[in-house]
Amino acid sequence: TPSDYGIIALFALFGQFSSGVLSLGLQSASYRYYFEYKNDNIQDFKILNTSIIIYLFIIFFIGGLTIYFAKNWISATLFSNEINSNLIFISFISGCFEYFITYFTALLTAQLRSSLYSIIIFMRSILRVVIAFYLIFAFSLTYMSLIYAIIITQGILVVVLFIVNKNILTIKFSISLFKKSLKFSYPNVLRLIIGLINSSFDKIMLVKITGVVAPVGYYSIAQKSAYTFKLFKDSIDRSWIPFFMEKAHENKSDSKDKIIERFFEISFIYMLGAFALITFSEELVKLLTTKDFYPAMYMIPLFVIYYSVGIVSSLTIQQIQFSEKTQYILPASILGIITNIILNIIFI
Repeated sequence: TPSDYGIIALFALFGQFSSGVLSLGLQSASYRYYFEYKNDNIQDFKILNTSIIIYLFIIFFIGGLTIYFAKNWISATLFSNEINSNLIFISFISGCFEYFITYFTALLTAQLRSSLYSIIIFMRSILRVVIAFYLIFAFSLTYMSLIYAIIITQGILVVVLFIVNKNILTIKFSISLFKKSLKFSYPNVLRLIIGLINSSFDKIMLVKITGVVAPVGYYSIAQKSAYTFKLFKDSIDRSWIPFFMEKAHENKSDSKDKIIERFFEISFIYMLGAFALITFSEELVKLLTTKDFYPAMYMIPLFVIYYSVGIVSSLTIQQIQFSEKTQYILPASILGIITNIILNIIFI
C-alpha cells in the first residue's frame, strides 16, 4: 500500500541521515587522495584509508548505542510514532551498512574495477528481490519483507566489499593522515547535512502535519519510478569522476579540452534521457502499479527535472574537490536549504 511504501521511505531516511552526519563526509577524502597517492605513495593511502575505516567503526558503534536508548523518543519526536521504535535502530544499522557500501564501491570505480563493481551491484539487486519475495510468500510479511531483505543484502555486500578491497587496507592507524582527511572533509560536513536535510525535511513535515504516511508513499513511488534515471546519472558520475581526476592531475591544455568535450557529451545524453522518461511517466505508472498509486504519476516529471538540474552540480563539483577549496560549496548549499524549508512549510 502507499502507507507501506511511506514507512519504508522513512526507514531509509533516518538511517541515511544519522550515518551520514556521523561519517563527517570522510568518504570524499579517501576518494580524493586515492588519485594523489596511487602511483608513488600507495602505502600512505592504505594507512589513510584504514584510519578512516577505524574511525567509522568507532563512531558508528557509539552512535548505535545512543540511538538504541533514544529510539522511543526519536520515533515520537520525528515521526509521530508512525514507525515502530525498533525500526529506528534497524534503520541506523542499515544506514551504516549503506555508507560502507557507498564508500567501497566508490573506491572500486576509482581503481577502474568497473566489471567487479557491476557484478556486485547486479548481485545486490537480485539478492534483495529474492529475499524479499521469499519473506513475502513464506512468512506473509508486508513492508517488513523488504526491510529485512535490504539489511540482509547490505550485510552480505559489506563483507564482500571488505574482501575485494583488502588491497587498499592495512593494519596501521595514522593520526596525521586522519587529520589530513578530516581537514579536507570537514568543509563538506555542513554541505552533507544540508543535503540530508534537503532530502528528508519534506517527508518528516508530511508525517508531522498530516499525521499519515500515505503521502510519503506516493512520494516514494514517484522517486522509485524516476530511480532508473538516477541510476543512469550515478553510472555516469562513476565514470566521469575518475576521468576528470585523471585528466586534471595531468594538468595539460589538451587534457582540459578533453574534460570540456566530455562534459558536453554527457550533458546531452543525460538531458535526452530525462526528456524520454518525462514523456512516458504516466504510462510507466499505469503499467507497473495499481490505481492506488496513480497520484505518483504527477510527481515523476518533477523528480526527473530535479535530477536533471543536478547534472550541473554532479559534473562540475569535481573542480572544487580537485582544488580542495570545498568551502566555496557552502553558500549555494545554505541558500538551497533555506529555500527548501520555506517552500515546504508554505506548500504543505
